[in-house]
Amino acid sequence: MLPKSFLPVLETLPLFYKIKPDDILTLLECMGASVRTYKKGEYLLTEGQDMTGLLILLKGHALLYKNADTSPSLLGAAHEGYVLGAASIGRETVPCLMAAMASVPCTALSIPYRRLMFQCTLRCPFHHQILENLVISISEGQRQLYEKIYILSQKTIREKLLAFLSGWAGAEPSGMIVLPFGRTELANYLCADRSALTRELNAMQREGILTFCGNEYTLLSPDKPCKTAPDSCYGSSRHRAGEQ
Repeated sequence: MLPKSFLPVLETLPLFYKIKPDDILTLLECMGASVRTYKKGEYLLTEGQDMTGLLILLKGHALLYKNADTSPSLLGAAHEGYVLGAASIGRETVPCLMAAMASVPCTALSIPYRRLMFQCTLRCPFHHQILENLVISISEGQRQLYEKIYILSQKTIREKLLAFLSGWAGAEPSGMIVLPFGRTELANYLCADRSALTRELNAMQREGILTFCGNEYTLLSPDKPCKTAPDSCYGSSRHRAGEQ
């Protein structure tokens, strides 16, 4: 049986929507789920490794990379509730298309594909419910992919920054955005030169569009011309399941 200490987190995850707390623990035990902790800088997943199940981030956050060992390209960030491996469901094993590295100490839950896809002999009704919820998780991942494509389609660094930060600001009532990565990673994510990105941030701060300090940003003029993707999901996806 998994520790009940994880139950408050599990209850908030879309993957377990409409499943009673006691049933969540029963379901996870039935599916052979396991919990593992990771140190900062340790890889939860490495590119090319065989994916044999879902990996759900229960605590902390991780950075998602392509070509992590050669020419790293930041794809995004995973937060509590983020589901890795949902797009590969239905296959016994498939090579992982990206690496996930813990940017702070993390705890993750692993669920084998083979136990997830086939109902147990008890035919628990909540087993069917988790499959329905998984479909929603996969669609959320597609929304995130669309969001990044939209951001990168902007022509200037300023437009990319505004599109990116506006998406995060949508879920922050205070207006302050705290990114889970630094300036170098932000430049990598936006496919921009770090020095050019810093110059643009300084210019936007002088013009009163935003303020920033470290990885904290505040948009001061949300009514200024600012292109953002419709139905922006960046802020909301920080607390919902997804897949990249």
